[in-house]
Amino acid sequence: MLQAPVLIPLLLIALLVKPFLDAGKAELAARYRLSVRRFAEKALSRGPRGLEDHPEGHNWIAGMDMIWTTPPTVRAVKPHLQQICEVEPKARLVSVDDEPTEGLGREEVLKLLSGSASVLNFMKGKRWQQKKDEERLLKRLDTVIRKPQEGKGSHRGFRGS
Repeated sequence: MLQAPVLIPLLLIALLVKPFLDAGKAELAARYRLSVRRFAEKALSRGPRGLEDHPEGHNWIAGMDMIWTTPPTVRAVKPHLQQICEVEPKARLVSVDDEPTEGLGREEVLKLLSGSASVLNFMKGKRWQQKKDEERLLKRLDTVIRKPQEGKGSHRGFRGS
């Protein structure tokens, strides 16, 4: 077990170093946000790159290859970006600064990204697909429940004895 004379200096060193580590993370995040803005502006001016299996096209945005589905899908992630944030291939960009991206086109999403774009929210591909399947199922159930039951005695009421 570490003795107090050793433990106290280690604790002080940790407390002194922590602000520098936090400042480094903040600086890295600020640089990444700037990079996202620049790449989004370039993508807006250049147009999408073609893909055989995705007619919507794609663009590289600050280390992420984005396919312009709705919401946008991450096709690939460069290794240096995976060390900074937890973005994986097949993830969906579901919002930019609390603005939902579902239903938005490529240019609308890029305009959001080229704006302030301080918070990018992703959802794992499997989770997003599961959520969509649940929504479709609920919609079907709602339609079945609300559909009038023709010829089934839908006007039955309580019969008194």
